[in-house]
Amino acid sequence: ERRPRRASQAQHWVEQVTGTVFSRRFGEELRDGVLLVDLAAAIAPGDDIKPPYEGRVPYRRVENIARFLAFCRDRGVAGADLFDTVDLAELKDLGAVVRCLVALSAALRKAGAFAGPFL
Repeated sequence: ERRPRRASQAQHWVEQVTGTVFSRRFGEELRDGVLLVDLAAAIAPGDDIKPPYEGRVPYRRVENIARFLAFCRDRGVAGADLFDTVDLAELKDLGAVVRCLVALSAALRKAGAFAGPFL
């Protein structure tokens, strides 16, 4: 099965920025929100972003995702470009997650506060 090019690019971007190589499929790797919080921390190291919850309690994992979405909103990602936590936590719409990552990269490029790389 061939993954859409945009999802592959989004995965590569997350790997580049966080320094973490995915060992599982895109959705499985991101669904607990840990890498997304790590991505936010790598983008804004001066923001003192609290480390992600790495346990198995589902609602705490959803909190990781919600924290990432708040980070995106704070960085200028439009509400229409954000995904719902269930889109990722329950793997309902990974396309929406990819679109959010693309929008985050574009907002960061426009703001000029992050040196890159960009998607």
